[in-house]
Parts: sequence; C-alpha cells; structure tokens
Amino acid sequence: AITSAKLAGLTRTDMPSGSVLQVASAEITGEVSFTGTNIYSGLQASFTPTSSSSKIFAIATIQNATNGTGRNEFYFKHGTTGGDNSGTKVGDVYTAQSGSASTTNLMSASLSAYFTSGTTSTLYVKMILHKHDGGTGYINKIGSNCTMTIMEIAV
Repeated sequence: AITSAKLAGLTRTDMPSGSVLQVASAEITGEVSFTGTNIYSGLQASFTPTSSSSKIFAIATIQNATNGTGRNEFYFKHGTTGGDNSGTKVGDVYTAQSGSASTTNLMSASLSAYFTSGTTSTLYVKMILHKHDGGTGYINKIGSNCTMTIMEIAV
C-alpha cells in the first residue's frame, strides 16, 4: 500500500513519463451567442507547467445550437495571455444543422487537443468560437453548460 509517508518528499520530477502532474478545469454556465470568427468564449483554464517540454491534454464538452443552417466551429488556443482570442490554435470540431434549424435543437460536441506546453509561465487554454455560413451560433442554450479540463502530462 502507498502511504503518505512513502509519498513525502516525492516531487513532480520524480513522476514517471505519462503521469498526470496537475489538472485545472473551468465551466461556463451562461448562454453565449456568436456570429463572427475567432471569438473568445469566456471558457478558459490555466496553470503553470513544471516543464516547457510537458505535454498538455485539453478536453471540452460543448452544448450548442444555431438559428440557421451552417456550421459552428470550436477550437482551443493556448498561450501565456488569458481572457482573449490570442494564442496558438489546436484541436478543431464542427457541428451543423441542415434544413429547418432551430435553437431548440441542441447539438453536442467533444473537443480535445494534445500539445507541448512550450513554457513554464502561466499557460492559458481557451475555447474559441467561429460561426460559418451566416446565422447565429449559441453555446449553453436552454440551461446546458460547457466544461473544459486541462492536464499536464510528464514526458
């Protein structure tokens, strides 16, 4: 059995490759509408990586809708600035409705990305929204919530 005495003095650098070193999560609970491109959603998580070579695994669940035909696109951007749409784009997922689209027809998407942290400064991972083909896209329509989790993985 692993006891707290055996864990005393264990540091992150002692962890084997593939170990999860830290986790951060976020949730956005209010409805967000979007009509343009490269729009910061308000959903972001952050931590300070222990190594610039650490791998980061990011995952989000997205409940969304559109009031017209066309695609909603979701992706992550990561970098050392939070609260905006800056950073390096990773991951990508689209949802679409055809025919008589309705904002009461919810769509669900999962978004994930795996990348190298590249920094030992605070790393922000943000979900970005992009509406294609006109109309308005929505997240968190009808009381649903979007969530995000990021993990630092030892290499």
